[in-house]
Amino acid sequence: MKELLNYWEIIAGAITGLSGLIYGIKQKQTDSLSSIQKIYDELIKDTHKRMDEMRVELEKLKKQVRKLQFKNAELKSELSKYKNR
Repeated sequence: MKELLNYWEIIAGAITGLSGLIYGIKQKQTDSLSSIQKIYDELIKDTHKRMDEMRVELEKLKKQVRKLQFKNAELKSELSKYKNR
């Protein structure tokens, strides 16, 4: 018991040092996870933005295809009239 009393400062310092080390490691892990989460969130936002742009472009292309199909049908009809003459 006397030995514990003689070395209480060293024991308290060791316990404090270990707890600080453990806290530091956990804090570093938390910071790493936080930065990974931020990167992931930015990636998701960018992906949504690009998907929205692609949807708009796809709709434009669909409209163009419909117009071209209609124009093609008109030209085929006109061509068949000339062939039948």
